[in-house]
Formats: sequence, C-alpha cells, structure tokens
Amino acid sequence: MGRYSPRTVSSRIVATWDKAAGLPPYSPLVATGGATVGTYTLQNNVWKYHKFTSTSTFVVSSLGGSALVDYLLVAGGGAGLNGSGGGAGGLVRGAFTATAVTYTITIGGAGGLSSIAGSGLTTITALAGGNGGNIYANGANGGSGGGSGGGNAAVQTYGGDKTQTSPAGGRGYGNAGGTIHGYTGSGTGGGAAAAGINSNNPAFSYTLYSQGLYFDLDNGTETLYATGGPNSSGANGTANTGNGVGSNYLGGSGICILRYRSS
Repeated sequence: MGRYSPRTVSSRIVATWDKAAGLPPYSPLVATGGATVGTYTLQNNVWKYHKFTSTSTFVVSSLGGSALVDYLLVAGGGAGLNGSGGGAGGLVRGAFTATAVTYTITIGGAGGLSSIAGSGLTTITALAGGNGGNIYANGANGGSGGGSGGGNAAVQTYGGDKTQTSPAGGRGYGNAGGTIHGYTGSGTGGGAAAAGINSNNPAFSYTLYSQGLYFDLDNGTETLYATGGPNSSGANGTANTGNGVGSNYLGGSGICILRYRSS
C-alpha cells in the first residue's frame, strides 16, 4: 500500500531495439537542484533522484526521452501540547510531466506546509500536521489531525480532522487524531497510514505513535515518514520526516524527493 511506480521498460530490451533500428541511446531529462543528488538501479533502469531538505529550486533544462517526474512530498509534523500528540505532516505521492522551467520546492518546518510549484503545473501541496490539543482542548485539524488534549470528568476532547487531499496524478495521505473516551487521558496524533490512538484503546501507551508509511525514492532504500505523535516523545521530531511529536516539542520538518529515469 502507498507505493507508486511509473511504467518501466527493461533497459536490455531498449538496447536491443536501439541496435536493431539504429536509434540513438536513451536521452534522459536534465535537471539540477536539491541538497543531495544521486542515482541507483531499479528494475533494470537507472534512476536519478534529487532530495530537498530545505526550500530551493528544481531547474529543468532539457526534457530528454521522458519528462515524467516521480515525487514524494511531506509537510512538517505537528507539535504536542501537555500530553497530547501532534499529527503527522500531510504526505503526497505521485508523478507529474515536467516542462523546461524552474520549479520552486518549498519545505515546511515544524507545522509548515510543503509544495511543488512551477509554470504549467497545478501546485502540489502537502498540508502541515495539526498540533495536539492543550489541556481540555481539541486537537487541531491538519494534514493529519492532532490528538485530543487531556480531559477530566467534566470535559471530553476530540482529535483534529485530517485535511490532506489528493492532487491530480497523485495520492494524499493523512488521518484524524485520537480522541479521549471516558473523559480521561489524551489522544495521539494521526499518522499517514492510520488514525490517532484513542485513550480507551487497549494498546494505548504514552510512547506509542501512529503508523507512518515507507517509501524508497532515494537509493532504493525504504524510509519511514509521517508518523503521528505519541503523548510523550522527549525530543523534537527528526528533521525531514514530517513526524508528529508529543508533549511540548516541535514536529519534524518536511521533505521532497524527485526521481526520474536516467538511462
């Protein structure tokens, strides 16, 4: 679940076609930008990736044989407040057809949105994770909703709703925050793969987080993104994960990874 791959063709077959038909070698898209740029081999094709960990630009100078760009975009995760968990940053996965323009890649910090924008492209946006509720307060809405704040016998609070949507050519992931049941405890933030955990869940604990999703656009190695915050995390969220966090800490910043066929 959650993985999207463009149609691929065996490089061995392409080489045979080229030799038989006298065609030139595959011509890749040419682009620059990103904190890290690299290549790896997957399904007999070489893929090039650009990893953006802060706001920057992706400059396409030549379209080559294919202009299809695969992307992963994650917003900043929400903060926890006084025992509640922050929601994960919204996560969007898909592909777009590039043109020879400069794209602005915005990377959200804690509680900030991330986006891909450029001429001819409908802006792709990942929405920031919702903050957890303060004492006796509901969790905030967000890419994934924040968890409910602490309650008592007179006050019941609720997790925030998820606001992440799916753009054309992609899919958005987010879930609601957890809620208090029985008027005690608090809820965890929603994650990319699952809703926040309610206080009456038998599995509830103050260090349990909501599930995120694994993706492997860079180096072909799966990495976990957009987990919902537990009630108590003891530290700020890990940078460039979009993870929500627990009590009185800041969520992890977002990330964008772009990938396209190189040969």
